[in-house]
Amino acid sequence: MDISTLTSLISAFRAETREDSITPESLGALLQRIVNEFASSANSGQSQSSSDWTWCKNQIQQINGQINTLQTNLTATTQTAHRANTLALDAGNNVQTLDGKVKQLEARLNSIGSSTGGNNGSTPTITIEHKNFIALQAIEGSLFVRGNLAYLREQGLVPYIFRYTVKEHRVNGPDGTRIKGPKKTGWHVFYGTSKILTDTTGLVQILSEREGTKGQYFSDPEFLFEAPTFHEDGYGNVARITVPYGKYNYDVHYKSKRFRFAIAYGLPAAEGNFSMHLLRTNLASIKVKVYQESTTDQVKYKWSR
Repeated sequence: MDISTLTSLISAFRAETREDSITPESLGALLQRIVNEFASSANSGQSQSSSDWTWCKNQIQQINGQINTLQTNLTATTQTAHRANTLALDAGNNVQTLDGKVKQLEARLNSIGSSTGGNNGSTPTITIEHKNFIALQAIEGSLFVRGNLAYLREQGLVPYIFRYTVKEHRVNGPDGTRIKGPKKTGWHVFYGTSKILTDTTGLVQILSEREGTKGQYFSDPEFLFEAPTFHEDGYGNVARITVPYGKYNYDVHYKSKRFRFAIAYGLPAAEGNFSMHLLRTNLASIKVKVYQESTTDQVKYKWSR
């Protein structure tokens, strides 16, 4: 078996869980490539122990199934609180099962690598950061982080929240003055380490910047936004209701908009000194639906997929 190829595939697996929101399709494709690598080795007669390769292939297929089951549970629409709590428990169990299976696979692969000496006589070390996987689940108006939160806290990691927005960074111009640079659309950190907190249950709480509640934490996604602005026409009627998100204001007057957010855990950084290199988990994404309620004309905020 080509150990270096397997190692590069495992590295791709780690990058996928760290850099972007996880999906069954992307992870499933990577795991299938690893399975194909095992099959190729076995078919070409390179396998030192067919039982070892078969065991690892079976483990990977089971892991792939666990990832799909986890994602299905986390994204399912629940009709009752009882059903939601059942799915939350199942999702937590799936994370633990996935942890155990990847840990066994990791140990077995390293054992195989030691016995075969890799491709150049050295012993490769394969590490899968299974403990750094997180996902998000909305239950009855609150958002929960699912994953090995105790481990993340032990590592001194803190939660960050991101918006998918347009940024225009300043760069040095021809004469040395600072000018506007190219626009970049992507995930950008929203405030710093104080904007959100998570407790031992994974409940996400948001720091309010609004007058009257400033400095307090709430679980309602409303506090990810500034208060909406009501614009009247020349007759005193409401013509527009705008909600700010990034550099722009969006009208939600008798319409709805969904805004993208993501959460990840990383090393703490001073305000204004955040870098994506500090992250140690994947970015788990969620949307917030903002709309005007027809019966009360109030602006409502709701976690959404």
